[in-house]
Amino acid sequence: MTIPSNDSIATEPSTKKTVGFTCFHKLFGTNKNSMEVRDMENAKYGGSAFVCPHCSSYAQQDWQFIITMSREIPDGYGSIDYVDYYEIIDSGGPQVKAKIAFSDCKVCSESAVWFREKMIYPRKTVIEKPHALMPDEVREIYDEAAAVYDLSPRSSTALLRLALELLLPHLGVEGKGIDDMIGKLVGKGTISEEIQMAMDSLRVIGNNAVHPGNIEMENEDDSSVSMSLFELLNYIVTQTIANKKRTEKIYSILPKSALKSIERRDAKNKKA
Repeated sequence: MTIPSNDSIATEPSTKKTVGFTCFHKLFGTNKNSMEVRDMENAKYGGSAFVCPHCSSYAQQDWQFIITMSREIPDGYGSIDYVDYYEIIDSGGPQVKAKIAFSDCKVCSESAVWFREKMIYPRKTVIEKPHALMPDEVREIYDEAAAVYDLSPRSSTALLRLALELLLPHLGVEGKGIDDMIGKLVGKGTISEEIQMAMDSLRVIGNNAVHPGNIEMENEDDSSVSMSLFELLNYIVTQTIANKKRTEKIYSILPKSALKSIERRDAKNKKA
């Protein structure tokens, strides 16, 4: 297909190549808490398959690259003019270097727009959805962190630290700051060592994203660190709020006689 810059100029269509897709996708995993976890490739320029930024399916991609061509046009006076026009080339690999390209998802048929080998539309990264039981004010910050992740992993990391700070009072603790509140939870025996490690990881990495420190958030490896913090925050919600609600729900269906027996047992042990 060709797109001439002048409609009066006839041009020949480019030869289309048949693309053989040999990629296979990994499985989607959805846990009982409706928290989607995808172990997938991020969208890659020229990639034959990746997670679609529109429908979130791991899907094969058709590619179209827009390149600039030039053609000789006689001016009728014995001279030759050169006219530029645009041509769309279908191809299945990154070997085509083009300023503008489109990847078309074979599942939802939506297109992503690429400029200089970077996706500019839509701006979306595959990030875990916030846990269904995450408090609203925490979820709001989580969603904001997800929205800015592509533009600034550093900002995303700092926001996730703030989300943790807002979450801690929902776990029944108040304090002067996030470090103090984590310490109180540890002192009460409310959280396990694994949860403490997750909380402190979020706290320290989040602090270093805002203040100069030993952890910098500027390269691709640091972007993956930022991505893992979304998982940590969901893990914390799962192990505290979600598990507590699940246990309380099951406990509430015990017979009244059993509940009274448990109360007598506990009261007896407290006196002892």
